[in-house]
Amino acid sequence: MLRYNVIITMFFLISCASNDGGEPQSGMTECEDPRPQICTMIYDPVCGITEDGTRKTHASGCSACSHAEIISYERGECAK
Repeated sequence: MLRYNVIITMFFLISCASNDGGEPQSGMTECEDPRPQICTMIYDPVCGITEDGTRKTHASGCSACSHAEIISYERGECAK
């Protein structure tokens, strides 16, 4: 019985693994509605972009998209 529990647990853990929805590692990712209300505290910096082109570094894609003024983001910190 323990063996089956381990197999089932591994299946669920593997199926829950994600790379942010299959988005490519580089390039722009558009923020979608509904906007996130709660984000994890994982630090994976992104460069959030507003409609007027202003850029600001955010802790994660979730964190960037939680701000209504951010329309998209790209992986990595914003250039100085």
